[in-house]
Amino acid sequence: MVDPQHDQENQIEINAMNQETPNWQPVSALPMIASLIDGMVSGTTAQWETLQPARAKPHVLDSALVERIERIYTEQLDTSAPFLEQLSRWRKEPLSTEQSNEATRLEGQVATLRANLTNILDLAGEVKDHTIDKILEKDDLALGLDVLLGKHRL
Repeated sequence: MVDPQHDQENQIEINAMNQETPNWQPVSALPMIASLIDGMVSGTTAQWETLQPARAKPHVLDSALVERIERIYTEQLDTSAPFLEQLSRWRKEPLSTEQSNEATRLEGQVATLRANLTNILDLAGEVKDHTIDKILEKDDLALGLDVLLGKHRL
């Protein structure tokens, strides 16, 4: 579900974005920032779609994976704010029509990114108490009661 190589690349980008003071880019970096934002939107959209079946069957996930998802996507959510600030800074400069249109598109992409990240984190929060690890921790009586009460689906 989470690609380790893509995860490592994102972590490098996240670490760079987590600096005390962001390294604000000139408008000439717009294509690079656009590529980064578009890639993150694509990745989070794919991850959201991959995680959808887990809502109905959370026991297919283990606790370590859910914790990793929460950590990675919380960090990404935290680092999405500098993108908006960068776009805002560029808006204060004279932009060509093309640059202005791209900045507008990217503002929408950042909104989509934040929505994707929030959805992923909400789903992780929903399923974290129902992973295979959590089920195996329960004794038979508690598990049977949970199934009867509809807390776990078989």
